[in-house]
Amino acid sequence: MSILILINESQKNKILIENVSKKLGDSIEREYSFAKNILKKAEIQTGLDFKFLFTWGAGIGGFFQPVSDFVEGKFPELSSLNVSLIVTAIICTYYVDNKDILLKIFEKIKSENLLTQFKISLEKSDELKTTFINFLSGLGVTIHKVINMLSYTFIIPILEIIFNIATSGSLNEKQITEIGIRLASYGFITASSSTIESLIKTIFKKFSDK
Repeated sequence: MSILILINESQKNKILIENVSKKLGDSIEREYSFAKNILKKAEIQTGLDFKFLFTWGAGIGGFFQPVSDFVEGKFPELSSLNVSLIVTAIICTYYVDNKDILLKIFEKIKSENLLTQFKISLEKSDELKTTFINFLSGLGVTIHKVINMLSYTFIIPILEIIFNIATSGSLNEKQITEIGIRLASYGFITASSSTIESLIKTIFKKFSDK
């Protein structure tokens, strides 16, 4: 015998918010774990400690994944260790001021004969960086330094989810605000609660208007 379960509008909205929040949160956690794995492999090869890169929390994973996807697709012959080395070198190029670390990782790139692959991948990463900065600028977010961009790149892997929800029209502004607040509670995200809330609301509005 089938059982019909009735829920009111408030319960329905709560379930919807929890579902969306979980999808976004799971994606952020995956990207964070992915970045940790990449950095661990790079540490094995270089003997350097890259844990300081996690100062930017989930942002590091948001940028790592698309860069890694490009390197793997462009150079399928490379081992996972070599891919990790190239991706880490690219991240360090943008976000590390320590000359000793940069010199050591670039020496390792050269010793592995990966300089050509690194340069090609860096050019592609520049395109991603420029596209993302332009996207943020379109939202009214001002990036004073490239290094500040990393605080926002956690948003890259969840843009598709946000777009699909925004264009379906299934959430109102109050619910979107609540989702933004829940996202801000993730320890992986370094931006403030008000920044995340505002960013999510703005992205939803931008996508909804398309």
